Amino acid sequence: MLAQGDRLTGYRCNALRLLAPYVKKKLAMLQKRLDEYAKMLADIAKVEDLTVLEKT
Repeated sequence: MLAQGDRLTGYRCNALRLLAPYVKKKLAMLQKRLDEYAKMLADIAKVEDLTVLEKT
């Protein structure tokens, strides 16, 4: 017979195995969003640099 701890560990491992694809998908989406934000910020920085250069 399994000890209580062994059974809980088995449940935990099974839950993690089931959640892994979902978590990977979410992380990929977040990474994509962060890349888009980084690109937007870089574009904004370019525009800011140009306006500063035009004023001087």
